[in-house]
Amino acid sequence: MYRNRVPERDAVKSRKMPTPAAGSRLFCSLALSIALLTGVGARAQVPPPGYSAEVMEALKKGREYLNEGRLNDARMVLEPVRKAVPDCVDAYEIIGISYLRQGDCEQAEKALRRAHQLDPQNSNILNNLGNALYRQTKLDASIDAYKQALALPNQESYKLLVNLANSYADEDKIDDARSAFSDAIKARPDFAPAYLGLGRMYFEHKQTEEAERAIRHAIEFKSDYANAYFYLGQILMRKSDYPNAVIALKTSLKYETNPKYIGDTKILLQRAEAQAAGASNPPPVAATAAPAVPAVPETVDVALKDKLVADANQLLKNRNWQEAQGVLEQIMKKFGTDDPIVWNNLGYARVHQGKPGSTRAYDDAIADYKQAIKLKKGGFPTAQYNLGQAYRLLDDRKYAREAEAAFRQAIEDARLQHTMCPLAQCTLGMMLKQRRDYKGADSAFRRAIAQSGTELPVAHFDLAILLEQHEDKSKEAVREYKAYLSLAPNGLNAKAAHWHLDRLLGK
Repeated sequence: MYRNRVPERDAVKSRKMPTPAAGSRLFCSLALSIALLTGVGARAQVPPPGYSAEVMEALKKGREYLNEGRLNDARMVLEPVRKAVPDCVDAYEIIGISYLRQGDCEQAEKALRRAHQLDPQNSNILNNLGNALYRQTKLDASIDAYKQALALPNQESYKLLVNLANSYADEDKIDDARSAFSDAIKARPDFAPAYLGLGRMYFEHKQTEEAERAIRHAIEFKSDYANAYFYLGQILMRKSDYPNAVIALKTSLKYETNPKYIGDTKILLQRAEAQAAGASNPPPVAATAAPAVPAVPETVDVALKDKLVADANQLLKNRNWQEAQGVLEQIMKKFGTDDPIVWNNLGYARVHQGKPGSTRAYDDAIADYKQAIKLKKGGFPTAQYNLGQAYRLLDDRKYAREAEAAFRQAIEDARLQHTMCPLAQCTLGMMLKQRRDYKGADSAFRRAIAQSGTELPVAHFDLAILLEQHEDKSKEAVREYKAYLSLAPNGLNAKAAHWHLDRLLGK
């Protein structure tokens, strides 16, 4: 699906405990969503079960653990309840929500389906079941769950309507989505998530002016809305209004608390700042000079070193590999060999001079990358990614294990540094697909898309190819091909994407 972030799904309160004395409330949210701390749905219209004191205490503990984020503990304390009271709705509901918050939506679906079977008149359970289905891109099923929830008594139908509208939008049922968003706004005109969802839909369908109007309404009603500022930044970048895009993205960072969202917002902000400064394109990932070169003794000509580093970076950007290698070797000769950035860039220059039938350039590049990794404290995602690519160039099959290990280490290094490496995620997905780990490949491609924003169109294409192999996912494959073409209409895979689209759409 083409989106930088999962659209907001409503977080709901669970039912009260079945005795007046136990009035604690339970809130939940999806792993990639912003929690809304008001609930949906009325109290289930079923008589409260006669739970024993032990069961009541376990349910109370489970709720407390869930609120504290101790998701495994919440499930562990409820396992004896499931055995003692097989029909305990509350246990299945809490377990389902715990899996939902952890991102294990398959297990969440199983638990919530059981809870729904036991209490079919509970709109909260149906809403959370819809969220679990949505996260698995089971859009038709999620739509059905939200509709069932809307048919039941509930006090805040506008939240369910927004969830329904987002599912319609991701199915490209634009008229249905627009109608549901409209109904949500009529029910509550100041509900910011409704405007955000509407703006996201317009943005993804290239209706830029409509998108901006909706997103600005979201901000009007929620001035600290990080996600809305994030989309506003993207809209302004599409309009080439880079200075104001920078302001919007910085405002998003001011209010954002999700570490993942902070990371992808910073990536987009760097792009906007580069454009605002007049740069036509940011430097290639593997050729960037940051972080700054290590400190050198006072006797070293710092100005000369800085000039040589800048020269090398420019040569790399211009793909003058041999000249760049010469300058980088000159830096080492004059100023020492303890700079990991220089080693990484030297490997980058060497690997691009590889020739068919010869492994020397790739062997040398691998040695350079390993030296860069050895010198760089705290991990070096870029060098790890480059190392993985060098192994693939050396021999994709023979060194597959080494390449995959390098890509996984790049991802881990980035995580520890609170950044992201979508290129490593995408390439890892390709490798997993080659060895028929389709579930792992699907997950890697989706992470690449989520982490890269609009900067890695090929991830959409790769995911579409994977999805097309499954008949029940052909609709989603169509969306991913369209997403690729919207981002890279003249890309290397554009002709193939058009061919696949025509075949899927029966043209």
